[in-house]
Amino acid sequence: MATLGDQVVHALLLGDARLPTGAHAHSGGAEQAVDAGIVDDEPTLRDFLEGRLDTGIALEAHAAARACHLLATLPGVVAAGALQAVDAAVDARLASPVARAASRRQGAHHLAAARRIVPSAALELVASLRPDPHLCLAVGAAGAAAGLSPAAAAGIVAYQGLAGAASAALRLLGLDPVAVSRVLALLAPACEQLAAAAGAGAGAGAGAGAGAGAEGCLPAGGAPALDRLMEQHGRRKDRLFAS
Repeated sequence: MATLGDQVVHALLLGDARLPTGAHAHSGGAEQAVDAGIVDDEPTLRDFLEGRLDTGIALEAHAAARACHLLATLPGVVAAGALQAVDAAVDARLASPVARAASRRQGAHHLAAARRIVPSAALELVASLRPDPHLCLAVGAAGAAAGLSPAAAAGIVAYQGLAGAASAALRLLGLDPVAVSRVLALLAPACEQLAAAAGAGAGAGAGAGAGAGAEGCLPAGGAPALDRLMEQHGRRKDRLFAS
């Protein structure tokens, strides 16, 4: 396990928007929310982000923590089966096909970048299972490779989910950058609580078998409105963002 200092630096690196993973091309549904008039200023942006944090981002944070835990504690073959169960569980909880595809596209880019930045057996194992894992699993695997805790991996996913959508809204609406940063700061405690909860639950079911609990430990809060926005966005020809 890395030292605390190493963990902080690696967490900052893996969570940096400048990491060449193509994250800047995705809005997390924010572009369609802006077009629909759901998000048009900082208060409505905060409402949108809070909704994402309670649903899709919560799922992704827990899945990232679970993947990080599995890769850090289980032998390769055993971890592989458990990771496949987590990947399938994320698939089952993302109702929108567009959202599933976007997650896998970003996961492929993140995994490819991580394999060069923090090469490890953990990342090679994930790549051997499929080249396009869900983004949250790729981040969790990169966290394990860097020696991060499951909670830290979850925190990266949670922050990226919030910051990506906020950045997209800023660009689309021409909002005050400082005001948008304040929105993110106000959501920081909830983000940290989610990361802590995901880290605490990352080992759920371990006593009953390596893969047991992989599905049950993940939240399944649905977001039908966001699913609809994602599907509408996927049909557009004039979009600025890939999702």
